[in-house]
Amino acid sequence: MTRATFKLLDLPSFADEPLDEMVNYLNKLNYSAVKTKFNKKEQWQAISIRGYSDDISNILKPGVLDSNIQGQGLMYTHLYEQPECAPIKQILWHIPANFERIRIMRLRAGTKISKHTDKVDKEIKNGNIIRIHAPLKTNEKVKMYLWEDKTKIECNLQQGRY
Repeated sequence: MTRATFKLLDLPSFADEPLDEMVNYLNKLNYSAVKTKFNKKEQWQAISIRGYSDDISNILKPGVLDSNIQGQGLMYTHLYEQPECAPIKQILWHIPANFERIRIMRLRAGTKISKHTDKVDKEIKNGNIIRIHAPLKTNEKVKMYLWEDKTKIECNLQQGRY
């Protein structure tokens, strides 16, 4: 089965000001390093909006990447109801899907994530879940590269678009 790896969703974009206020709030929180061999210097970090714990620092999924966490079932963390995070709820409301994990990720300026696949999760491999990237803060120098077979596709995702 062939599936497109990249599609810009035709959904409303969000103004920079509420996103900037939310990012300022989120940047004051303690993030966890994303568990992958592509993150040796821990420049890629995340917190959880929805996951297998009510702890925002628990970003893992039971049984994926050799995680030893015990899942409590999917649940929203307190960040989902945080007034400063209202734009997240608005973004999610426009996406016609059932959600599994929802994480806020950040990449330290001037760093990169090496070419990799997100297919470590069997649910991604079999097409039951997909990844959606919604940049909350970015700039024109940030590039995302995708591959369709051996063709490299360069994307510059815009803030507030997904």
